[in-house]
Amino acid sequence: MHKNSILKLISTIAHQLEPCCKDKINAEQEAWWLLEKLTNKSKTWLLTNTEASISANKQAQLTQWITDRVKHNKPLAYILGSVPFCNLEILVKPPILIPRPETEEWVSWLIEQLKQANFTKFTALDLCCGSGCIGLAIAKAFPKSKIIGIDINIQAINLSLENKAHNKIENIEFIQSDLFQNLPSNFSYDLIISNPPYLAKQELSQLDPEVKNWEDHLALAAQDEGMYFYHKIFKESPKYLVPINIPTNMSIPQIVVEIGPAQKAIENILPSYKFKKFILYKDMQHQDRWVGCWI
Repeated sequence: MHKNSILKLISTIAHQLEPCCKDKINAEQEAWWLLEKLTNKSKTWLLTNTEASISANKQAQLTQWITDRVKHNKPLAYILGSVPFCNLEILVKPPILIPRPETEEWVSWLIEQLKQANFTKFTALDLCCGSGCIGLAIAKAFPKSKIIGIDINIQAINLSLENKAHNKIENIEFIQSDLFQNLPSNFSYDLIISNPPYLAKQELSQLDPEVKNWEDHLALAAQDEGMYFYHKIFKESPKYLVPINIPTNMSIPQIVVEIGPAQKAIENILPSYKFKKFILYKDMQHQDRWVGCWI
């Protein structure tokens, strides 16, 4: 297949994908990702090798992917089977939540804070771990640390274990539990991190179909207008946290949780938990995205 044939194929795929993409540029990018997945070849290879060809079986697979994407609103990540996250390849399967760039942003921030503080050997608890992406990224960045990932969903635990093996990370374990419920009472940690369900139930109906129809609603929304898990985490976490000694003059929050822009009520409930201090951090879109708490 010549370069012109490849470009013509990309143009055809992109045109078919346009109904589920924001614009032609996004459609073309998705077309390249699908073709790279289909052929197991890079974009550069496809453009520079004349022997590229698409078999009848692969053409049928491509047609099915396009149908899933356009007619059934299947997320592209579920079709591709993985997403990049903090220098890892995270496997994704429905209905486990797909890692988001905004989550990657605060995890990268936390990793950088810990490195700057020279705090590289610690224990951390990742609550509502989903695919395991947060705990795995921290475990990878700090091989002397020990991470425990928690999720109530056994499908999430199984996927986290797959991602642990896929990324060859040893210093992390995963436990099925409803938050702290199945943890021994003598467990203690330096850090507790979480991307909990935080949408209000009524927000589910407003989500894009590829989220609403594919991803686990229990991992997206929570009771009490989306505040349920924050109350549980803020109330219980101090029981499991031990004072940390940072070898520099930096200060590290011992609780870090993701929030959504709509969860403004977080500012109202935080003072009642008597933390030494707390800070709301904004993401690159200038939206409140995560909270750091000092016990």
